[in-house]
Amino acid sequence: MKKKWIALFLLYGLQFAFTACSPPCDCDDASIFEITYMEVELTTYDTSGFRNAIAETNIPKNAFGLEIFLNADQQQIADRSFKLNLGGFGFNSAVACDCVPPEYVFKDPIIGVEILVTDTITNTSIEVTDNFTITDFNDEVAPFSTFFESRNQLRTNFQLDLSLLDNIPDTSIFTVNLTLESGTIISKSTNMITFI
Repeated sequence: MKKKWIALFLLYGLQFAFTACSPPCDCDDASIFEITYMEVELTTYDTSGFRNAIAETNIPKNAFGLEIFLNADQQQIADRSFKLNLGGFGFNSAVACDCVPPEYVFKDPIIGVEILVTDTITNTSIEVTDNFTITDFNDEVAPFSTFFESRNQLRTNFQLDLSLLDNIPDTSIFTVNLTLESGTIISKSTNMITFI
């Protein structure tokens, strides 16, 4: 009888050992992903209404918005997940979950951004990156160039407002140039924008 009690206690203790060693959470795979920036897409907005409206002509200059969206290729290059789960022999475990987030490796990270405006009448271009502002996570307005330098590489879209208007022509084409660490420049231009 004594041996049965000892075996029962050992089985009970083993259940706790297996539960403690197996992951109690239903976490996604803790993988490593390689990110490669492919292209940039631009959308122009009229921000004068209650809701931003996609527009290219007859936009009030003080209500011009530009969205920059970065397309990236994401490839899984490693899987660090732990698949062994011995369970708790029918017992639930009360262990805190702490999932490991995926890790992202940027193959060729962005090191700079430049926004140019081209006057369609004179065909001259000037840099206007500092003319644009962005609302950050704390609802504070910041110059886009300053915000971009401090941003997380994972952010892939930016909604900008044109804040300084003096050097913006009435008919303009905006070009966004993203410089990658390798020296490659990813570039995209809007259609001709007519301001009123």
